Amino acid sequence: MCSYLFESRGIKVFAVSLIATLAVSLNAANIKAASKMASLLPNGPGRPFTWASHPTTEIGIADALNGTEVTPSGSLQTASCDLMLMSGASDRPVNAAIRTLERGYMPIVHYHFYDHSVRYDVTMFSWALSAQKPYRSPINFIRVKAFNEGAAPTTSELTLALSYGAGQHRVIFPRPKFDSNWIYSFQSGMALRANQVMFTFPTDAKPQLFISQDKAYSQPQTVKASASTPVLLVRYTINLKSSQQTELVFKMPVHPIAADNAAQL
Repeated sequence: MCSYLFESRGIKVFAVSLIATLAVSLNAANIKAASKMASLLPNGPGRPFTWASHPTTEIGIADALNGTEVTPSGSLQTASCDLMLMSGASDRPVNAAIRTLERGYMPIVHYHFYDHSVRYDVTMFSWALSAQKPYRSPINFIRVKAFNEGAAPTTSELTLALSYGAGQHRVIFPRPKFDSNWIYSFQSGMALRANQVMFTFPTDAKPQLFISQDKAYSQPQTVKASASTPVLLVRYTINLKSSQQTELVFKMPVHPIAADNAAQL
């Protein structure tokens, strides 16, 4: 049928030439991309995988003014900031391209990453801070479980940090203009920017606090930072025996909350 149509229009030679050219081009592209495709294949039967090179996920609650994006690196981006997870002594940003949803459809995001023999399982979801106005004050919960899969005791480090947010492959949220005069501080398990709670963290594990990556926290202060500079770092040193695990839970208001109203967290 196709051959007849080509002949009747007098373009058979052109069509054959075009098809041959496309075939050669596609074959060359396949050969060139073969090594790249291999890394995208699932690690085993029944395991999740993604074809996307920079996947994003959204969490939120119905009728809320804003949601939260789980970025390609696994950080949380709101209309106010980025909350980053990093691991190891060198604060390596988490790379978590593969995520799953609770039961395959619920807006509860799961992913995992490794620091040597320690497996970190991360769960993220949004919930209402106020039952009276659930759509006005959503809050993100981040649960991190660390489990030592190795045969020997080990030490791992997990760090949370804040940035204004300037990464690629992200939704562009309307947000307050970056202010180099913001004052950053810590107070009773809360990380504050301009006296607003950006996230909370557990203190019983005695984390180390840093105003920036190379400066321990001592007092409220401004930071010579760009929009992408990590600030308000909370670093946990996690010691685990073989097959031992521990759990940390963090909270991140989608809209920053004044420190004076932090009791509701």
